[in-house]
Amino acid sequence: MFAQLESKRIWVDRLNIRLARPETGAVEEDYTIDVSPKVWASKDRRSFKVRVPITMKPAPDATCRYSKIEVFTTGVFDIAPDTPEEMVRQLVPLNCYVILYGFARGVVAQVTGLNPGGPFLLPALNFLKLLHADNAEGSPAEDQS
Repeated sequence: MFAQLESKRIWVDRLNIRLARPETGAVEEDYTIDVSPKVWASKDRRSFKVRVPITMKPAPDATCRYSKIEVFTTGVFDIAPDTPEEMVRQLVPLNCYVILYGFARGVVAQVTGLNPGGPFLLPALNFLKLLHADNAEGSPAEDQS
């Protein structure tokens, strides 16, 4: 059975990219990354608002091209009304996270493309691991207000 997940709208809530001025030496591009996605569900669980905030800062003692990278993306996703709840749980939030992160990667690459050293690509992330960690903490999707 094929369930349709449709992106209704995707946007950037925050974009903050700060160039660093490395003193000397080679650039390491070693960053700490914080990704804390959140999902809100409509009462009928057929529409979802999903936010993926990404914040990166240089790791201690790292020499990086950027002193801070923040990109927060948000999207509204609809799922077909005849989609079984089990399929909804499989598609949302994982697919939404992946779609929004891919969007963020493109935005950051485009914005940084003309900077010294060329475009910066956000690192690949394991959203399955992140999702399992969220589920272990008991953070279900909230109803939209």
